[in-house]
Amino acid sequence: MDSKVEDAFDSSWITEEERLTDLKHNCLPEPLPFVSLEFLYVDKHMELQSVVRDKLYLDDDETVLTQERLMALVQSRRQETPMTQYVLKDTMFFHVPIEPEQLSLFVQGSLPESSFVKYYPILEDIALSPSIFVFHPYTTLVFVYYEEEKPAVRKLKSALKIPGSRRRVTKRVRIRAPRNTRRVMLGSEEEADDEVEAVSEATVSEATVSDASKSLLCAKHI
Repeated sequence: MDSKVEDAFDSSWITEEERLTDLKHNCLPEPLPFVSLEFLYVDKHMELQSVVRDKLYLDDDETVLTQERLMALVQSRRQETPMTQYVLKDTMFFHVPIEPEQLSLFVQGSLPESSFVKYYPILEDIALSPSIFVFHPYTTLVFVYYEEEKPAVRKLKSALKIPGSRRRVTKRVRIRAPRNTRRVMLGSEEEADDEVEAVSEATVSEATVSDASKSLLCAKHI
């Protein structure tokens, strides 16, 4: 039969519908066929610039995403501009590995979705435990990159700063004491006749504040 004809009569969706209909009786956890990937790029103004989506297909016996494979993924999706680069700061994994007897609780909303999200401050091996097939499309690994100035740019800016532009607040006070006295009292004009001359110089040093907010919105659909 011609391949186009076979595509036209593809009946795989019928099998999927039958599995959904028989879900209550046949919902044992199965190995993941793939993991959805999302790469988020946040600029220096903390605004989401772009999102790249992909899929990582797994071998039948693959139950762990190794640190080496994750690092290769991260490196392959790095972005940069002439002055800045996007650096990975956050990694999140959404996975629903519930048991069949917990399915009704999930549908009722008794299981918080936040319990299915795990954060990884550093890259490490990620276990891929089996899950019920209806959750397979929603198993998602999210990488969040933040824009930063390149090290060479930061170094150049530091070298170009005007010497002495950053100074601590200093004060110089000169006191002229009257003759024939050993004690000088500093106070208001009504309290003493001493003459006090003060000179102060102050500059405000620069400060920068950076705070990265992250959130992951997860939706369930059966």
